[in-house]
Amino acid sequence: MEKSNFSFLKERFPEHYKLAVEAEQNMFAKPRTSVIYARLTLEELIKWMYTYDRTLSENVPEKQTLEGLMYHTPFKQLIASIPNMIDGLTAIRKSGNQALHNKNEVLLRYAHVSVNNLYDFTKWIYYTYVDSSIKLPFSLDSNLIPHGDGSTENIAAVKLLHTQLEQIKQEAEQTLQQKETELERLRTEISRIKAENQAKPVEVFALNPATEAETRRALIDVMLREAGWQLNNLEDTEFEVSGMPSKTSVGYVDYVLWGDDGLPLAVVEAKNTLHDSRQGQHQAKLYADCLQNRFGRRPIIFYSNGYDTWIWDDSLYPPRKVSGFYTKDELEWAISKRQSKSLSDVQINKDIAGRYYQEEALKRVAEMFDARYRKALLVMATGTGKTRTAIAFTEMMMKQGWARRILFLADRNALVIQAKRNFVKLLPNLSSADITKERENINIHRMIFSTYPTIVNKIDSEKINDLLIYSPGHFDLIIIDEAHRSIYQKYQAIFQYFDALLLGLTATPKSDVDKNTYEFFDLENHNPTYAYELDKAVADRFLVPPKKVVVTTKFLRDGIKYSELSDEEKAEYEEKFYDEITDTMPEEIDSSDLNQFVFNEDTVDKILNQLMTDGLKIEGGDKIGKTIIFAKNHDHATFIQERFYKLYPHLGGDFIQVIDNYQAYAQSLIDDFSHAKKHPQIAVSVDMLDTGIDIPEILNLVFFKVIRSAVKFWQMIGRGTRLCPGIFGIPENEEDKSKDKQYFLVFDYCGNFDFFGVNPDGLETKQPKPISQRIMETRIRIAYALSCDEFKDEAHQSLQKEILDAAHQTVLRLNRNSFIVKTVLREVNTFSNREKWDTLSPNDVAIVFDKLTPLAQPDDSDEDARRFDLLMLNFMLSFIEGNIDVYKYISNIKSISKALLKKTNLPLVKQKESLLKTILTEDFWKKSISVVALENIRVEIRNLIRFLEKEKRRIVYSNFEDKLTPPIIADALAVYTISDNYKQRVERYVRENEKSPVIQKLKQNIPITSLELKDLENMLFDGKERGTKEDFIKVHGQQPLGKFIRSIIGLDVNAAKAAFSDFLNAGNLSADQIRFINMIIDYLSKNGIIEAEMLFEEPFTMFHTQGIAGLFDDDSTTKIIEILNHINSNAAA
Repeated sequence: MEKSNFSFLKERFPEHYKLAVEAEQNMFAKPRTSVIYARLTLEELIKWMYTYDRTLSENVPEKQTLEGLMYHTPFKQLIASIPNMIDGLTAIRKSGNQALHNKNEVLLRYAHVSVNNLYDFTKWIYYTYVDSSIKLPFSLDSNLIPHGDGSTENIAAVKLLHTQLEQIKQEAEQTLQQKETELERLRTEISRIKAENQAKPVEVFALNPATEAETRRALIDVMLREAGWQLNNLEDTEFEVSGMPSKTSVGYVDYVLWGDDGLPLAVVEAKNTLHDSRQGQHQAKLYADCLQNRFGRRPIIFYSNGYDTWIWDDSLYPPRKVSGFYTKDELEWAISKRQSKSLSDVQINKDIAGRYYQEEALKRVAEMFDARYRKALLVMATGTGKTRTAIAFTEMMMKQGWARRILFLADRNALVIQAKRNFVKLLPNLSSADITKERENINIHRMIFSTYPTIVNKIDSEKINDLLIYSPGHFDLIIIDEAHRSIYQKYQAIFQYFDALLLGLTATPKSDVDKNTYEFFDLENHNPTYAYELDKAVADRFLVPPKKVVVTTKFLRDGIKYSELSDEEKAEYEEKFYDEITDTMPEEIDSSDLNQFVFNEDTVDKILNQLMTDGLKIEGGDKIGKTIIFAKNHDHATFIQERFYKLYPHLGGDFIQVIDNYQAYAQSLIDDFSHAKKHPQIAVSVDMLDTGIDIPEILNLVFFKVIRSAVKFWQMIGRGTRLCPGIFGIPENEEDKSKDKQYFLVFDYCGNFDFFGVNPDGLETKQPKPISQRIMETRIRIAYALSCDEFKDEAHQSLQKEILDAAHQTVLRLNRNSFIVKTVLREVNTFSNREKWDTLSPNDVAIVFDKLTPLAQPDDSDEDARRFDLLMLNFMLSFIEGNIDVYKYISNIKSISKALLKKTNLPLVKQKESLLKTILTEDFWKKSISVVALENIRVEIRNLIRFLEKEKRRIVYSNFEDKLTPPIIADALAVYTISDNYKQRVERYVRENEKSPVIQKLKQNIPITSLELKDLENMLFDGKERGTKEDFIKVHGQQPLGKFIRSIIGLDVNAAKAAFSDFLNAGNLSADQIRFINMIIDYLSKNGIIEAEMLFEEPFTMFHTQGIAGLFDDDSTTKIIEILNHINSNAAA
């Protein structure tokens, strides 16, 4: 065999050498053969590593494809010292896949990139497993590669090659199996060689910069090829154009994407990864001008640096960031849409959406999209026809040439099924698919229905011949059912990935829609594209109002008190609640424990009897109308059902049914409940019927649980608002409405109406961060804290390194092929470099927390161990910061140790018995406690936690006599309109009058006088639309009016900086302290006011769990609070 660039492999890797030479020798002559062999060489080398390198052989992934082996964390850790090598290996793999499965020509440059990357990888293999001190040539010597005879490759030859490759792979597998008997010896030998190489003076290894640059370009190629662009023709790349503003007037377009008609569809300007891709915007525009002048059609513009890609169809929209490139089909469609007609001109189908407010909503959205806005949000009360409005808009989009594929997203399968049924019923000729159950046919289906998790999985998994089915331009419109904050927090990557128009639908009152939701839709707070709410719909007689029956029981209100029971009941209480182990008995059972751990028969019986007596009935009063009982949990729901069976056995087993996630065929039960003539007549729901279920026959709702989310409460109320003509019998004539549904009853046993009367916004419920995210963030905080001088000893520095290693490995575990990870690929690449973690700045920490920690994946499958990790890490951080809650953690760890010592019959626990006993001694906590000692406890005990039984409170069934309070029946809409009276109308008025001199003084932190405050009151309170001062106090309490207004308009950022200028200039502040002050300034600019106690809570605990107290001494803390009090007082007058 002739001399080769890969000759260094020949002695120790003879079989791999032969494959690498095939890749090399065919590079110029047969590029397809070359990239296929490069991929095979890579695959066989990686398999060799997994066979003989113990760090890999002891941790083999389930998915043993090349992709699975490459992206397995231990492998990525092995090559992590060489930044961007994984990109080169990815380029080899993807080019090889496409060469095997695609008939289009493979260009020389793909073979060049593959062979160069293979050369770098084989050098690393040699340095790691053979000899690290030998200096190998830095780059390929092209003189050693034959240039061939110019003959072309045919597909038949490639198919034959494919068969030969399978034979080669089988032989390689057999070779590895033949050596199984001496495998351990060889692994030991490899381990020794690796250790020796690490000890030798190492030849500095780095990727060839030219190869790295080509790889980045190749990965842009890969992105294009994943979208179906083969780039096989000379005119596809470096296309010469004339008319550029240069001396020669000649330019070269990096990529031109051509249509089947020979005209340009798009230009792509590729920038270096070190530069902002937007630097290529003007250059790309000039190229587009030249192509338009030559071909008569203006191409769409892309510019990308491989991380960030932008699209600009400058005849329609301003530039916007996209996740990747369009397919040819999508580009042709995008260009054809330039001729699409105005949405505002289309005739609305009144058979679908004929009500005046539906038409107005459709016109508003049409006007927004015609004006080239890309997002719209409709707030429409439950029962007013949100889905019908969406269906009518779908028809408008398709009629006017704006859309050919639309995605409808909902958060539950039941809502997807219901939406699809409605679309099929009203647009029967529109082909559709529910991809939770079937695969989309891209040539047929135009309307796609999905849940959020399903589409997330489909984006990454649905491919044909390595080409994405769900490319960024796949959908023209995404309809988001029940759009609210939690959706965007959890699934915002979907909307970042697809480059589609967005139409959000929500029944949440517009004053309760979260600020972040409005921001997501690029809208002013409390100002959706269109709103039609419950009170207006009731006034227009399109919905029926709720009547509230406010009632409770003594136990639900006050709990069960032993002292108030009868003697007979006391005996039962003692029997059921006496604890023999502790020799104690509680004096009372708190009301919050009812229907959670304590189920009292008489309480449930009285509520069911009241429902069956006072609830609205049908069939001449003989049968309770359709009813939903909202239960606290599954045990509560089944208890209600069992008591109903005891009370009303003659009604049969299907009259009342539990509908929750425990039911195997829950959708079938929902379908039966939705049918007027079918049972169940009463549905006991745990979360499943709270939203989105459309059943006009519902006459009664029973709130048997506490609700604190205003959004959820009004969605649940919305289950009963739909009209239902003739539900009480046959009308005498067309004008007779007496038999129609006029209202529905809401039995509230848990004080929900009272709560929302006082707290119209409800309580904000924060989505808890996943455990993996919290572990990573806490580790980083600990590592950052260990940078202090007091922790410079070897033990603490070693611990800091281990913690940073763990955080680094969390980044390495991220799947780079996931579309979600690709959105932060720049940050993933940056922090895949281990050295970066040793020099973390506050800004780096902020980037990691914002971009990477939300993507953290579990490092093992043992959830109990991970929860213990988090407990110990929080303990360590508290100990470092000197927080008082360390005593709480000590008590917790002692309890765990005590419980484990009861399990010493298990060998694994027995091994740790000495440590567990030490943890229980007072001397340990007085003399031996340290961060290092706590980390040792975490490591030694974490795998034992799974042996502990999870504490479960014993469920008690009782039968103490309860008492109903007298019911109060009243209009429920008074509560609904409270928040709208001020949060919407007053805030809108303040913003509209922001230029007022007094309001400007508040914004600029200039004190206002009592006279100015009086003028402000006279201006704001008109006694009509914006009510009186008494109305203000009723809703917002006794807070100063100036502070309220400041909270709406914010504080001018320069005024905030000026307030802190003396403090910043006076002392030598640390980086974290300066960042903390900047965070205060940023918060003031948005929210206007900060109360002192807020500085000890999130978000001000980002740099220290104790907030301001953990960063500043007492004097500095006092000064900061004084500055804030002065800012607040300027608004108080």
